[in-house]
Amino acid sequence: MAEVKLLGSWGSPFSRRVEHEEPEKAVEEACELLKILENELKDEKFFAGETVGLVDIVANFIAFWLRTIQELVGVELLSKGKLPKLYNWSAEFLQCLSGKSASQR
Repeated sequence: MAEVKLLGSWGSPFSRRVEHEEPEKAVEEACELLKILENELKDEKFFAGETVGLVDIVANFIAFWLRTIQELVGVELLSKGKLPKLYNWSAEFLQCLSGKSASQR
């Protein structure tokens, strides 16, 4: 199942593969799994449409932690070029939580 693979690829198993085993393959697999999530956004601002919903809250680790993980491990998973919808969603989600709209930042 994609959701099991996605959650199973974070943390030390992902880090170990990137650092020691097959970095390109690990990044490619993670990006493929993130594309599944990105496709669910369709053309919406959030997974629930124009407002934050349960899926947005559950997926918050992407907005909060993925950029940090990328920096620590030294790979790029979430970028405007690779996953534009998910990248924009993460920015909107963080802005929504801060209480500022995109135009105020």
